Amino acid sequence: MEQPDVTPKPSAPTVGLKPFGDGLLPPTLAWPVATGALILLTAIILRPLWEAITWAFVLAAISWPLYSRIRTLLGGRVNFAAALTVLIVAMVLLLPAGVIVSSLAREVGPTYDAFMRHWQSPPPLPAMLEQLPGASAVYQDLQVAIRRGGFMGREVLLPLLRPGGLILAGFLKGFLQGGLALFTLFFIFRNGERYAQEARAVATHLLGERSVRLAQPTRDALRAVFAGVIGAALSQGFVAAIGYSLVGIKAPALLGVATAVMAMLPFGATLVWIPTSVALLVTGNLIPGVALLAWGFLLVSTVDNFVRPLVIANATRLPYLQTFFAILGGLAIFGLLGLFLGPAILAVWLGLWDDWAEAGRHRLGSSLAAS
Repeated sequence: MEQPDVTPKPSAPTVGLKPFGDGLLPPTLAWPVATGALILLTAIILRPLWEAITWAFVLAAISWPLYSRIRTLLGGRVNFAAALTVLIVAMVLLLPAGVIVSSLAREVGPTYDAFMRHWQSPPPLPAMLEQLPGASAVYQDLQVAIRRGGFMGREVLLPLLRPGGLILAGFLKGFLQGGLALFTLFFIFRNGERYAQEARAVATHLLGERSVRLAQPTRDALRAVFAGVIGAALSQGFVAAIGYSLVGIKAPALLGVATAVMAMLPFGATLVWIPTSVALLVTGNLIPGVALLAWGFLLVSTVDNFVRPLVIANATRLPYLQTFFAILGGLAIFGLLGLFLGPAILAVWLGLWDDWAEAGRHRLGSSLAAS
């Protein structure tokens, strides 16, 4: 009896795309293209959340030693330790903000009333300015323009009020981003060790052993910037607010907050206390103006010129000039987050530079020895 033919027959040619490595794309190109497309899609999905996620990792790098101590004290209870650390971080961030907002709420009203009184009834020109040629005429013309509303109307007030809606929207966005960052921070604490091990393994696989050595300088840079920049800025604002209060300024907390915000930029605090001192001098308050100038140069600038470089230099080996440019560039590109990302990227570059320089010296020494 004849057996049936079970030999497999060739299948009909397929129409359309072929699988990776079967003709459409070579295997060496197919997977890089697929990986690049996956990374691009992931970046698009996470783009609206990148600030909150980045802030969460920055806060985790800064506060990880605190979390480790709390977890040890709690006997390794990871979830409880993570929740408690997030609560402490939130309190550290929100309590000072609440005190500042409360102080500003008390001072904004009187400041606005004083501004309106000076607008409606401008003070007389200081005696020291009356002696300047043409100063009285210019000041009288300015008073007339203010009374008519031309100077403080469409030309000045409207451009200042127009961004108000944007500021409110930015505040709400920041509040939501902060909540999301704290929510993400909890899971980074809880699963941080596993994340770190996997990140080291992937970085070693893709970039080699050098990537692991660069992780510690990056963490050191983040913590140094937090202590050096944020700590120095808050210290400058606090010291300046004391000086404003001592010379009799009616809104010391308002100017103190402005000083702290500007102090995040190198020499930025001088843009607040120097004009305030000059305003006191030109309005005839000679002693308070001179006292505030002395306070700023002797105390406020001391915090900026000595405390900040000392903290950063002790925590890392980042040179001051490069750190200066990294902070300014980071602020320009990433905003407030750039305060941390700029020095962190700088730390990576300096680590790579040291490795390249060492390799070059070794190669140069080998060449000289061979010759």
